[in-house]
Amino acid sequence: MGRFHMASIYLHLIPEAMQAALSAIEVDEKTGEISAGLEGFEQIEMAAADKIAATALFLKDLDDDIDDLSVAIAALKKRKEAITAKADRIKELLLPALHAVGGKVRTPYVTVGLGHSQRVAIDEDALSHDWCAVKYVPEKDRIKKALKDGQEIEGASIVASEHVTIRI
Repeated sequence: MGRFHMASIYLHLIPEAMQAALSAIEVDEKTGEISAGLEGFEQIEMAAADKIAATALFLKDLDDDIDDLSVAIAALKKRKEAITAKADRIKELLLPALHAVGGKVRTPYVTVGLGHSQRVAIDEDALSHDWCAVKYVPEKDRIKKALKDGQEIEGASIVASEHVTIRI
């Protein structure tokens, strides 16, 4: 079958290989029976099924890796928050100590001093709405329900899509 080797067909070539194999099937016009090409089609079909199954298992492994990474990221995020809180507590202890020694300590390894900056303190309950930004976010669930109920919404539509499902 030319560039479609049975043992290892490339995933992206499966549609083309199946079409080529179908085109190669010959039918006896007198009897209506398949006279040639069926074996090649069946080989391509089996190779394609094997490749799809192997790819699905690989995807499952990737999904497991993603789940493992999500767990690790959550654990690292908690650890980062704990270390950040610890650093903040130590800085709170360091501030009065620096004031007690005149605001600066210099050694061959480190220089520690007082920095000065400004920040904006906000009481959101007391702040006028004139100073707030409003962010509009589409309510997709509400929009979908309204569209399914027959309501027309400019700028929104229900679009059919396909996705891969893998069950083991």
